[in-house]
Amino acid sequence: MKIAPYSLSRHLVLQGLLSTMFFSPVIQAATLIANSWEDWASATQNGAGIVGTDDSPEQGHTDTANVGSWYYRAGDSATDLDLGNGSDMDWREGSAGYQFLGNFGITQFNMGPPLAEGSGNLAFAQRVWESGHDGLIRIMGNFTNQSGVGTGVFVTVNVMRSSNPDIMAVNQFFAPNGNESLDFDFNVDVQSGDLVGFVVGPNGDNANDTVRFGASIFSIPEPEVAILAYLGCILPLLRRRRF
Repeated sequence: MKIAPYSLSRHLVLQGLLSTMFFSPVIQAATLIANSWEDWASATQNGAGIVGTDDSPEQGHTDTANVGSWYYRAGDSATDLDLGNGSDMDWREGSAGYQFLGNFGITQFNMGPPLAEGSGNLAFAQRVWESGHDGLIRIMGNFTNQSGVGTGVFVTVNVMRSSNPDIMAVNQFFAPNGNESLDFDFNVDVQSGDLVGFVVGPNGDNANDTVRFGASIFSIPEPEVAILAYLGCILPLLRRRRF
């Protein structure tokens, strides 16, 4: 059977499409759904309702959740992210951040354990994102040690899931007076209501134990959805007959 020139052209284009579609930037496209720094900044600009101590209405922070479903909490461990446990930190205008019992906890760029190990159960600074997304997400970010004379800290990234096993994706100790920096980048399936926790915990005391932190979360399209979208753009071009 002789293949007409336009049919051969369509055949070659389709063959190239099928052989490269999984490496196409279109297929790999992801959508930013949360950013720890930008969501914080958005909250200060949006003027959300406020409760708690030393609040300033124009700041737009609350003691429970910030823009983008971020929670700022004092937890009793690195892995227990249950919003029914632990305690929400209080927004303090004077420090432009969240504190627990008047101790340092979380600012826009930094995190530190609010209590010394052994002095109380709520010694872990937890920056928790609650998913409103069903499907695959990509989590990427960085912890950088800012500690000067403390005893060091533990940094972790945990995913607490309702229908799948929990995951500890990052778990590392930052020594005092060190210059450690840790990048993380991983994919995980989540459902709406699942929790992603970025946690800084104490190693002894909480004096001067500070970590610079930032993270972004992206939704990743399911492969079959992305392929259909890609084909929807390409196939009409293949139907055009050339003379």
